[in-house]
Amino acid sequence: MDKTDQGMFLKAYGTLNEAQKKAVDTVEGPVLVIAGPGTGKTHILTLRIANILRLTQANPTNILVLTFTESAARTVRTRLASMIGDTAARDVFITTFHGFAEHLLQNYQDSFPQAIGKRLAGDVESTLLWREVLENEDLVALRTTKSPYFYLTDLAMLRNDLLRERISLDDYRAWARTEADRIRTDESLQYQRDSKHGAKGELKPEGQKKLDRLEKVYEAARLIEAYETLKEEREVYDFADVLRIAVDGLSEDAELRASIQEQYQYVLADEHQDANALQHALLDVLAYDEHPNIFVVGDEKQAIYRFQGADSSHFKTFTEHYPRTEVISLTTSYRSRQGILDKAHTLIQAVPSATGTHLALAGREESATISVLAAPDPLAERDQIAQLISDAIAAGTEPHEIAVIAARNSTANEFAEILTARGVPTLRAGDVLLSSRATLRGILALMRAIADPLDVSSVREALLAPWWPLALSERAELLRQNRDNELMLALESRAPNVAEALATLRAAVLTTAPLPLLSKLLIDSGARAFLLSHADHLEDITLVRKLFMHIEELVARNPNQSFADVVRTLIQANEHGLENVKTSITFAEGKVTVITAHKAKGMEFKKVFVVGMNARQWEKGGMPAKIPSPVDQSRSLEDITKLFYVAITRAKDELVFSYAAESADGRETPPSALLPSAIPSITPAYDPLPVLHASVNASKLVCELVQEFLTKDGLSPSAMNEYLESPSTFFARRVLRLHEPEAPATAIGIAVHAGIAAYLETKSEEEAEAALARCLKKSLLPRNAAYNRVVEHAQNSLASYIAHEGTLKEVVAIEKGFSVTKEIAGHSIKLQGKVDAIFSTPAGECIVDFKTSSDVHIKDEKHARQLAFYDLLLRSGGHNTTHASIVQVSPEDVTEYPIPLTDDIRTQLATTLEEVIQELWSGAWRKGEPSEYDDLLKLFT
Repeated sequence: MDKTDQGMFLKAYGTLNEAQKKAVDTVEGPVLVIAGPGTGKTHILTLRIANILRLTQANPTNILVLTFTESAARTVRTRLASMIGDTAARDVFITTFHGFAEHLLQNYQDSFPQAIGKRLAGDVESTLLWREVLENEDLVALRTTKSPYFYLTDLAMLRNDLLRERISLDDYRAWARTEADRIRTDESLQYQRDSKHGAKGELKPEGQKKLDRLEKVYEAARLIEAYETLKEEREVYDFADVLRIAVDGLSEDAELRASIQEQYQYVLADEHQDANALQHALLDVLAYDEHPNIFVVGDEKQAIYRFQGADSSHFKTFTEHYPRTEVISLTTSYRSRQGILDKAHTLIQAVPSATGTHLALAGREESATISVLAAPDPLAERDQIAQLISDAIAAGTEPHEIAVIAARNSTANEFAEILTARGVPTLRAGDVLLSSRATLRGILALMRAIADPLDVSSVREALLAPWWPLALSERAELLRQNRDNELMLALESRAPNVAEALATLRAAVLTTAPLPLLSKLLIDSGARAFLLSHADHLEDITLVRKLFMHIEELVARNPNQSFADVVRTLIQANEHGLENVKTSITFAEGKVTVITAHKAKGMEFKKVFVVGMNARQWEKGGMPAKIPSPVDQSRSLEDITKLFYVAITRAKDELVFSYAAESADGRETPPSALLPSAIPSITPAYDPLPVLHASVNASKLVCELVQEFLTKDGLSPSAMNEYLESPSTFFARRVLRLHEPEAPATAIGIAVHAGIAAYLETKSEEEAEAALARCLKKSLLPRNAAYNRVVEHAQNSLASYIAHEGTLKEVVAIEKGFSVTKEIAGHSIKLQGKVDAIFSTPAGECIVDFKTSSDVHIKDEKHARQLAFYDLLLRSGGHNTTHASIVQVSPEDVTEYPIPLTDDIRTQLATTLEEVIQELWSGAWRKGEPSEYDDLLKLFT
């Protein structure tokens, strides 16, 4: 380190307190630094690296720094460069645990036979391997015909848990057998006396259910074995394998281990509380004796990633493993005022400490402002918090010094919406996905459209992108007026240049590599020129660059991939929630940050609002694992307390807790038991009818398109229900005619309906089976084991209905469409719908609607509303309908749910229709549930 660097180091060193100096000065031997929030953890880590170079003979290349995220590695590298210079900082190996393990596998291949001749499969590729397993293996306990990949994520997590905890599949099966024995002998699960329900000693239904659930273990183990076999066939290893292979290789190869230990004489590990068993094992194998130069820093109070395998108990095992460890506690926080730290310390005292005790932190001496807001209901809570934030900004607080922290993403979204509606500059912090950007959806849709000439729905979505020369109103009208089989001809007539661009790109798919074709797509469509000419699309440009790099990576893994192959991979990855094309934004100058507690870790703000402080939001432990496992990943009270501790300690000066005293349906919702006591209450005024989102009213163009739909196409029962659930989905699917790719559940529903209709019409089982077969033959689902399960499910459902029907009812109509034009809300509206069946009964005509879904909840208002709508259509056409029925058809049985067509139900439908038509016609749409099409509406504003 030269004199200039020495001067920078000494200047920074001079600002440290005694504990911090000790952490920096203790450069030899094992060191454990317990660094609470705001105590300067990263600063100490950086200075200690500089001090090692200053005081020892070590070179930068002899130092290894292990972090948990790439962003943390970049932060350490940037700070270190300012201290020791760019060149020296580059020579220090700063990487993630997985990055280091992968480095070993790539550079010392002979020492890792499990990886020789193989390559690393990324998240997408490993997910697609799991998908292949589920498509082609025989399933019983884990069989979900309509959602063939239902257990995919759970299987991958289970396999990773077992791998991380070093539990073999044989041990996993043995655990299941032990659990089964425990259940069978558990007296609380047995009948204690003979009764009509069962004999003494027999398992109660609850016990039998637990026993049956263990069957999933044996099937899961078999599927994991199939996944391992498939990886071997494809000559790949996955992300979860990397650490295991590295640790095993280093443990078994003494010569390599000695070489690596000699190379990296000083090892520093950040965020020790987040380390899992394999990461701890890697640290141990890097240690050359009982007194290695290993420095770990972290805070067990902030261990919030146990669901990913993190284990803060290793704070204790570290000192047991290395008895001469120097333990240094940083107890001075430069972030928070003392009152905030006192509340946090009182809270965390209830959580056992692996190191013996949680030391109190000394903070800034200024008085902290801490208060609690008990709102009447969730709407009031959001409005009151928004008002407090508006007032704070008006009083001079910079927006970026304010944060709203929630336990759940859904809660954070609601607060972000109301702040945006009030005109408060707001950042909903987190990952920004390529598919979530309204403009960029057009690029993805265009990629799908040219990769698959039959994908007309993607052509429709691509035409909504803002870069086409044809006006949006003309393009939207084009979509409205033409069905799928008419669209391309209409496009050639109305916008020949657009049609020509699509045709040229489609022709290039067969001859052009993926990356050049994507570049051509951006140029020929006008997307590139549009993005470069609009300064407000800088984030979009960043995401497009990431798309290029992601496709480059996919092609590098499999050079023979065509453009269509790449697009298919992107589609399948998206189906499983894997979006590798994204950027993370957690801070924006001049904007209030709305964020979850997990994402907020490591951040700080002057004013923090911890919202939704109800027991249900903060204390609910989450759903139990779908597949039984010996690895417990359920959320405990300790986990939740630590997460709340993290939320509190983001605040520098002011802390406000808020909760709603009642839920939206009027039930009492008690505050969380985590809420500190003896806090002053505040009761700001609130708007009884707050504006919840920025664009309450649909645009003029949207209104015109919807009005045309209502008068020409007509509103059906399913379209009305779709609007009531999600207006944006209604607009996309009904008005613009966008539609989803065929799903197994859809294929089953169409085929079973066709089979039932044929049976009712011909009274022939053979004709019914033939009609079902014809439908399934037309299905676009890939032909594999999953498709065979769809066929079997549909066939068994039809057989179940035929067996149930017995004596055929007198059929009035089958699969018949009805329509009527009525004056509603002052407008002439077309109502239309297709009825599955009408039966004649002594009591009058009965409307029947067949359902093949397994989640029919008869109390759901949409069913009665749908049948009342059919009743309106039929009565307008002269039918005498008196009652109705939902008939749920499954392979196991058929269940009929009678729906009385009372005057009350008919009156309620009339009221709902009046409201819906009024909203749709005027554009004053209701909020509805979040939908993937919400961003699409932004293109029309």
